[in-house]
Amino acid sequence: MKKTLTLLLSLLLALGMAGQTLAFSDVMIASDNVDRVVAAGIMQGYPDGTFQPEGQITRAEFAKVAVLTWQEKTGQELPEVAVENKFSDVKADGWYVENIQNAVTLELMKGDAEGTFRPNDTISEAEVITVLVRILGYTDEDLTGAWPENYLIQAKNLGMDFTEADNNQTPAMRLFAAALVCDTLDIPLKDAAVDKEVALRDYGVVTGVAGNRVTIYGCENVQKTYSMAGAEIDVKELAAGQVVNFTANKSGQLLTLNQKDVLTNDKHDAAISREKIELNGKDYSLAKDAVVLLINSSGGVNVVENEDLLAGTFVADLRTSKVTAPIQYVLEGNQVGLLLIGDYTGSHDLHFGFIESAGEGVDGTVVTFWGDGRDYIWQGDEEPEEDALYSYTFSSDGVEAYKVGVDDEQIKNGVVDKVADICLTTDGKQFIVTKDTVIMEVEYNADKSIKSLEYVDAVAADDIIRVRYVVENSNKTGLEAAYIIIDATDR
Repeated sequence: MKKTLTLLLSLLLALGMAGQTLAFSDVMIASDNVDRVVAAGIMQGYPDGTFQPEGQITRAEFAKVAVLTWQEKTGQELPEVAVENKFSDVKADGWYVENIQNAVTLELMKGDAEGTFRPNDTISEAEVITVLVRILGYTDEDLTGAWPENYLIQAKNLGMDFTEADNNQTPAMRLFAAALVCDTLDIPLKDAAVDKEVALRDYGVVTGVAGNRVTIYGCENVQKTYSMAGAEIDVKELAAGQVVNFTANKSGQLLTLNQKDVLTNDKHDAAISREKIELNGKDYSLAKDAVVLLINSSGGVNVVENEDLLAGTFVADLRTSKVTAPIQYVLEGNQVGLLLIGDYTGSHDLHFGFIESAGEGVDGTVVTFWGDGRDYIWQGDEEPEEDALYSYTFSSDGVEAYKVGVDDEQIKNGVVDKVADICLTTDGKQFIVTKDTVIMEVEYNADKSIKSLEYVDAVAADDIIRVRYVVENSNKTGLEAAYIIIDATDR
């Protein structure tokens, strides 16, 4: 059995190079915060391709991050340095002199009573939060109480997402800094008016909530992260899996977010026949442009074509425990305009495998599949092809099989080790790992025939992983199923 390697997410503070690639050898799962600060040129990775997020940040390093964040947030040019270097521990030829002077001129950072700046000291979480609150336009005079509680309270009120512990005097990790910088970029400046002009009005499903940002998969089949800075939130507990009605402005700020007109089926299943779907005891039809979504417990979303939803095998899934969350829907008159099938981990009773051998038997062509160990009577019209990948179902009469089109795409991110994992290929295709997703470790001969094949339970981080998509025959479900192959040829 293969062991899944657990890798720590990491982050490195940026010291320059905007436009750096967002792929880091020690970040195995995509991090929106990391991608965002690197793309903005506020932070970056090391030349060796690592991110090293758990490293600590010095005050001098964070002075640069603070100045770059201020520029990104305000869109203003830096003023001329108005403060001479009067800190006894800041060397005149130090790499950080300009950054520190800019941070002090902008009144984002200060020295101490002894006339030192302590540039090489590790900055604390409380100090990071304080600087970022000042970037938003708040000063000591705006706050009541003693430091750091006054700034921590203000940061919480503004929507920054952090855990309070020991007044946050612990050294700030770089991943912590990246996350709080992203929060700062999403929070309006003090006294800034929120643009109330509606640029988007849509329904969608919440796929993630982090601090004051929410990610929504909208009916336009686009997933986007919005700031909740100006939103009127009517949802009591905002969480992944909720269908919401929302409006947003051109700046990507939510103006409203609620569950108005969102209905929930009383049961966890639905009766579907032809073009009709029964929800809460009433018959509806699907609108021609209806959006049908599957969402799993990890917040991954797949889009289902309407004709595929009505296919027999998938309909059967909707009447079983393969749907473990209530179905949510939105009506447009007497038609369903949006249907969310929650926490779907369905199986279509399909098997996936390479044909190991094929030959003539007493009752016709007999085939065996790698790792299966049984002989099947072939019922297909086309001749079976050895070492080719098939999806198949079997009964007492024999096996029906459909050759899988080989779409070799390497998985872009993540370690696949459990049901409900959501994965992306390098081409951006998304699939949900179900309990029937097959993972095989295959070794090929030089002529591309199979030398050995072993079924495994998980994928390790150093595996060469490829996914092949199975698109069933038109009279089947029509859904794409993932068949994961670990290429062991070069080991």
